[in-house]
Amino acid sequence: MYKELVISFVVILVVIVVNFVMGKFVDDKLNRVMDLLSEMRIAIQEKDYNKANNKADEIEKHWESSEKFLSCYIEHDELEKVETEFTSLKACLEITEEDSLEYIDRMKFIVEHIEKKDDFVLENIF
Repeated sequence: MYKELVISFVVILVVIVVNFVMGKFVDDKLNRVMDLLSEMRIAIQEKDYNKANNKADEIEKHWESSEKFLSCYIEHDELEKVETEFTSLKACLEITEEDSLEYIDRMKFIVEHIEKKDDFVLENIF
């Protein structure tokens, strides 16, 4: 009986630690996207669309390199929402509209939602 309890405790502890570590990696990937979106917002407000397009390219490269990892831990529907908003944002940037600020806000909202939804907190467990 004692042996089973120790094994169960170790397995539960390992699951919690792995979940915490992977959650940290996911948060780092999503926070990088949020930072780039904030930098893009500043560039658009300054009407520097070349810089904003460069930030969009950085986001795209970062997203492509992170997508396989993120798809293991985040629902595919959520990832598709981000990609849809990003496509809309890039299209709006190509015609240099200030309306792209709205698309930045929408994309940030979705990324923040993903980050909060997958946090390991008591509220999300129950």
